[in-house]
Amino acid sequence: MKKTKTIADLKVGEKAKVSALHSDEISLRLMQMGCVPGCEVKMNSKAALGGPVCVCVSGYHLSLRLDEAARVMLDE
Repeated sequence: MKKTKTIADLKVGEKAKVSALHSDEISLRLMQMGCVPGCEVKMNSKAALGGPVCVCVSGYHLSLRLDEAARVMLDE
């Protein structure tokens, strides 16, 4: 079975399009911040040791905890 790629899996500088979000309260907040299916995200930076990540989405920088980033599925 193939693992679905998420924002947490992106390497610094890599871009991808959002395909879906897990359906829960955090995902609703992420959608309100611009992480909607079809939008492009770019990984700007990752903190060491599993810390937060910073992505560019909808024209601005968004910092996410690693578990939040893992809720946003990407197109392959």
